[in-house]
Amino acid sequence: MTKVGRNFYAYEIDKYRLGNNIYKHLQDKGMKQIDLARALNESKQQVSRWMNGARMPQIVTLLKISRILDVSPDDLLEGVLIEK
Repeated sequence: MTKVGRNFYAYEIDKYRLGNNIYKHLQDKGMKQIDLARALNESKQQVSRWMNGARMPQIVTLLKISRILDVSPDDLLEGVLIEK
């Protein structure tokens, strides 16, 4: 773990793992990407980018996703933070 400041450490976000977590919880709810896109008022392409690891949703959107999928934000972020 790399200490960056007095009390801060460097982390990297595994966007692919985040996408996999979203996908897993979508399946558990019996939803598809298009269902999530509609619930968030986002394009299907944007949701696809998140699930493929090409992009990461903003934190507010991540909170909305957790509510829609009825999981905690921690469940979506499980294994996503990687220590540098």
